[in-house]
Amino acid sequence: MPWLRKTRPTGPVPFGYKMAWIAVRCDRPAEVGEFLQLNSGCELSWTAGIEAAYGSQEQAVFLSPAIRGWTFVVGWSAAAIADPQPNKSFRNSLDRISQRFGEAQGFATHRVSEYHHWMLAKAGEIVRSFEYAGDQGEFLDDFGPLTEVERSIPFFHRPKDEWRPDEDDVMRVAAGWSLDPTALTPESGAAEPGLFGVIGLSGLHL
Repeated sequence: MPWLRKTRPTGPVPFGYKMAWIAVRCDRPAEVGEFLQLNSGCELSWTAGIEAAYGSQEQAVFLSPAIRGWTFVVGWSAAAIADPQPNKSFRNSLDRISQRFGEAQGFATHRVSEYHHWMLAKAGEIVRSFEYAGDQGEFLDDFGPLTEVERSIPFFHRPKDEWRPDEDDVMRVAAGWSLDPTALTPESGAAEPGLFGVIGLSGLHL
């Protein structure tokens, strides 16, 4: 990625819509990057890193600085959205990450295809997974009991044939489990650099 260059650190910037990400319960991003074997990387500010995550055509992610005990891995490859079985890929990734760090959460949403996905893993086990492909009108996964924040989402209280999740539901779940990335502001965390690079960990679908 020779077009990337080191940029001056900025505070956090919002992301989330038309994006995928993993939230790792860890306040030491360097350890997350070491575990993922992030390589071919470049140190970038929040602003440049999120822009790169949205604009990259490569299998690359932005590893954010930590915010309130969470480190984000941002990029479409986090959800393996091009994989014919993205749920399987997400499960494999979160299993391994949560086994190492205790807890990992996966999110993806894209309003064009109405694809919405959230998944929670603890200690190497998936405890909750929900996946909806609106363009197909299919619920691809609905595993595990509803979490507290999900019980506050109105459509879950209707018959399943009336369920219509959307991108704001993804953000609501993210806020309940960890942090809503669309609500981030420069005041949400310190002006520190993150890393943009390619995952090198063998067998991990990122």
